[in-house]
Amino acid sequence: MTVEERRAFVREYIARQRAEDEMIYRCVAIPQLWVEVEKAVPEDEVLTKFVRSCCAAGIRYCCVLYEGTVYPCMVLQEKAGDVRERSFVDIWRNSEVFVLFSNMLNTLQNHENPSLNAEHTICCSLSVNMSYI
Repeated sequence: MTVEERRAFVREYIARQRAEDEMIYRCVAIPQLWVEVEKAVPEDEVLTKFVRSCCAAGIRYCCVLYEGTVYPCMVLQEKAGDVRERSFVDIWRNSEVFVLFSNMLNTLQNHENPSLNAEHTICCSLSVNMSYI
């Protein structure tokens, strides 16, 4: 998508969600969506009509570019490997980047603090990614 196509999609997504009474759409992989939602939608409507879909980059999915380079996501440009040099499974299971994310997530999930339960920590590896950066 071009920048303008993405903007048009975000505007359309917001309009459709605001008009919908029975279904809540989840949109992932468009981080700027929440910037636009917070600009265009009153806070009480955000809480009832929009669901934050958490980022699972480096935990549940990743980005493989056309030339074979593997990254946790398009935002975090920390190379995890190259599928032309190693198998994707090997990169996913053994690359330093993905192992680090997995270890951080396990640490969060096993933390003694009851406020850090699985419901809160399965969510967003972007916070893990930000720790990594």
